[in-house]
Amino acid sequence: IPKKPMKFRTSGIAVVKSAVSRENKLLEQISDKPSEYFPIYLTIGQQNVMRQFSVENSRAKKSVISIVRGLKKFSIGINAARRGVKRGVKLRILALDRPDVRKIVPLWKKAGVEVRLYKATEPEGLRLTVFDDSLVRLTLGKPEIPESENYTTVWIKSKAVAAMCTEYFEAKWKSTKIPLANR
Repeated sequence: IPKKPMKFRTSGIAVVKSAVSRENKLLEQISDKPSEYFPIYLTIGQQNVMRQFSVENSRAKKSVISIVRGLKKFSIGINAARRGVKRGVKLRILALDRPDVRKIVPLWKKAGVEVRLYKATEPEGLRLTVFDDSLVRLTLGKPEIPESENYTTVWIKSKAVAAMCTEYFEAKWKSTKIPLANR
């Protein structure tokens, strides 16, 4: 312990505010466009996943394919899909065949999305999306993660991973039947 008190001089509050401001701007840029900065990133919580899904839908230029456990009456997502279709993006969704999903299919179809339903012959928790053959979303949720605020999504910017997921999607798409709502 020193006998004399130590003295410190700050650089001034303006310097600190400027540094904090620069860091905040950088964080905003990264959170707005994570796929442009990192090849792999995470999103935690179902609401955050759905918001990021809408953002990536808005960026898609040619195609979005998705396998989901269920469909939500999620206006931001439906509107992003509608805008994508108007831009010429082809959107296809495979959803788990359940009564609640069947009720929502017409809303997504009205937005221009092709929807097919599949029977649960594999783990129900499978969720994946491929945006423009380059960005993949893999989500862990129910039943593995029971609480929606803890759903974890890995976003991977990789053409190789996207090709693998697309191949799986296409095989599953061909083996499913078109639901009544799409006829």
